[in-house]
Amino acid sequence: MPASPRLASRYVTCLPRAVQRATAESPATLVAAAGYAGPPGAAGTVEIGYSVAEGWRGLGLATELVAALVERAVREGSVRRVIARARPDNVASISVLRKNGFCEVASSESDLLRFEYQSPGTRKG
Repeated sequence: MPASPRLASRYVTCLPRAVQRATAESPATLVAAAGYAGPPGAAGTVEIGYSVAEGWRGLGLATELVAALVERAVREGSVRRVIARARPDNVASISVLRKNGFCEVASSESDLLRFEYQSPGTRKG
């Protein structure tokens, strides 16, 4: 997914990272990264992860990077479900996942919440 016009003017967004453009005053700076934990499993599940540098949070970078990861995974064809995890106290990350259509599901991990996005063709209901 290409960067929105709002972000494209200031950042180069390209999976799996966002980099602030270099200027005469400062070098290019990695401000966010995102990616897959590995290839899709036999059941068509892939896990994503992402991180945004502290001074760059709240600008929509994580939301756009997650959207791009989901779109890319679903377009791949064999992916039916995308999963992500977040700490219960990481309200911003939970918001990013929900904005991108993820729903919280049961998890056996006590320190992490688990979220799933199901490809539209595989959703129940």
